[in-house]
Amino acid sequence: MSIYRKAYSYKRKDGKVVHVPRTKIKDVGKKGKTPTSKKVLPVLKKGELSKHGYAANKSDLGRHRALSKAIGNSSDKAHKVIKRLTVIATYTKNTQPGNYKKYKKDAQWVHEKYL
Repeated sequence: MSIYRKAYSYKRKDGKVVHVPRTKIKDVGKKGKTPTSKKVLPVLKKGELSKHGYAANKSDLGRHRALSKAIGNSSDKAHKVIKRLTVIATYTKNTQPGNYKKYKKDAQWVHEKYL
């Protein structure tokens, strides 16, 4: 879908007035508004963190050890773990608020420690 941008004029530093005619441009919608159809969370594979021993019901230290094992020495993996924790937190935000806080806290911990 296209719309027309208004014609406008501006004055250059040398004093010359430049007129820009109306032009056809792509309609990108209202500023700052993402269409609902584009707001989709990715579907996650089960067990990507639990195979390293991660579980929300473990203590902070137990969860941190499991996350360290999942990350290893790679900062790329740290980014992936943070993204995964953030998505899991978003999925559980309304259904399990206690776990939501743990996931967010763990994502913050990984960010502070590895990035």
